[in-house]
Amino acid sequence: MDEQLRCVFVASGQMHAQQVRAFLEAAGITAMERGESLRNLSTRTGNDALASLSSMLTQADRFGTSIAQALRVHAESLRIARQQAAEEMAGKASVKLSFPLVLFIFPATFIVLAGPTVIGLMRSALFTE
Repeated sequence: MDEQLRCVFVASGQMHAQQVRAFLEAAGITAMERGESLRNLSTRTGNDALASLSSMLTQADRFGTSIAQALRVHAESLRIARQQAAEEMAGKASVKLSFPLVLFIFPATFIVLAGPTVIGLMRSALFTE
């Protein structure tokens, strides 16, 4: 598993170079166990998804369960959380759009639709002397 984590971190590129370097140093050079290295990684980043990933990998390693199945379940839970966050943002968008709609778009539409009628009424016999 350590070699697989190294491959993933190396393949991820320069996105998180400092975090990768710190993890590899802690896991490879010192005698720190893998679980402690993963916990430290999640603590350094402060990312909740990474914290749950590290605890899931630690538990899968400790209990001897399939890491592949655990990763599938974890990925699915992250997808669901991301989808729920997107749905929540979409729900808030309609509320945020109502003010500009009422303030800017509705008056312009009202002028375009009612303007010719008002001009026609002003030229009619009601308003002429």
